[in-house]
Amino acid sequence: GSWLSPPLVHSLSLQTQAHLYETLGLWMKHVAEDKLQFYVESFGLQQFQDDLRPQRLSLCHSLLKGLTQAMALPNPHNRCWTILCSTTEKVFKLLPNHIQDAEVELYVGVAKCLSEMSDTEIDRIAHVSASEMEKTCFTLAYLTSQGRVPLLSLNDVIAGVLQGWPSHRVGWLLLQCFYQCRLAAGSHTG
Repeated sequence: GSWLSPPLVHSLSLQTQAHLYETLGLWMKHVAEDKLQFYVESFGLQQFQDDLRPQRLSLCHSLLKGLTQAMALPNPHNRCWTILCSTTEKVFKLLPNHIQDAEVELYVGVAKCLSEMSDTEIDRIAHVSASEMEKTCFTLAYLTSQGRVPLLSLNDVIAGVLQGWPSHRVGWLLLQCFYQCRLAAGSHTG
């Protein structure tokens, strides 16, 4: 576990870092909580900063892939689960509201991580606001189209549009969501 903390962690190649992120679920329970938290939260979240994200997209994808797989494991340790959820929330907050075409998969990755969390946590993290309208709409639309949350979760998005909140792409996202729900009927989508 000493390679997960400074100064050794800074000597890891990007390929090694990506591999460690992608295999997070395999090794997370075998390292100390502080080392896991540093590697995933502190060191991992640096990749999502506005100035680094465009150059480190593949590393961002690797972290989200590893988070998704680790969160999908049955009965993860509480300490690990807390770190995974906290990291997911922080990644969601770091992603800009306006979605760039090259970064769509990052938003899908975060939505997949959120889908492993409780409905209460999803509501808290993906809370609809004027400043995060597009990002939140995309996330909730994705989760709804996958049958993870009910169509009613989009009510706040629709209410925001009706109140005049910035909604450049929101109408298109909602249309795509409703179309997908029609194709993939489930308990939440009808």
